[in-house]
Amino acid sequence: MSSEQIKRQLALKAVRAIVGGAAPLDDHFASRLGGVSVAMPNETWPTCEGKLLMPVCQLNLTELPYRPSSLADIALLTLFVDQEEMPEEDALNGDRWLLRAYPSLEGLVPIKSPEESWPVVARSIRWELVEADYPAWDYAISKGYPLTLEDKYDKELESLEGTKIGGWPRIVQCDIDWDPYNRYPEKVEYVLQIGSDERVRLAWGDEGFAYIGRGTGEISDRWMFAWQCY
Repeated sequence: MSSEQIKRQLALKAVRAIVGGAAPLDDHFASRLGGVSVAMPNETWPTCEGKLLMPVCQLNLTELPYRPSSLADIALLTLFVDQEEMPEEDALNGDRWLLRAYPSLEGLVPIKSPEESWPVVARSIRWELVEADYPAWDYAISKGYPLTLEDKYDKELESLEGTKIGGWPRIVQCDIDWDPYNRYPEKVEYVLQIGSDERVRLAWGDEGFAYIGRGTGEISDRWMFAWQCY
């Protein structure tokens, strides 16, 4: 198989977040990093062991120029994490992190952020379609990409950094094992990535990334969290 054939085989569409300089002030439903501004009327600001969780992002998927099939039934996501202690490997949703997924914008109302001195600063997002996102080099090797082209790989096949929906996770250490203890009958698959961003003061270790996975089939309500850094 030629390198061009392998490139076509590996390419996946993605939507990249372009982080703006201004805080999102007017539209409560708009996508943002470093802030969450909507919830259901019966939902309060999440906590873990009595501590308020830090807002990481609010992603309005109805804004996207492309939505992967894995998120076709979701209109908006909000994500929170423990600002003092990162979730452990295979931590369940609600264990030092929380993702809320809403199938519709209908019924969502503004939620006021607690009077807390968060390390992050909210910044607006706009979305950009990327027709071809590629995986990490080790995965490309497993699919037959020629070893002789390793030096050219990053130039020819870009694996998007930053925050993105769809595409491939920008792996910096090793493949993500979403189910190391074989808890689930069906697979958990990567759906989005949140990158470190100085403008938001958001950091996953040393210039790292957080990854969100979602269960397939009967466990589609199962969300998983992982993170890696350099």
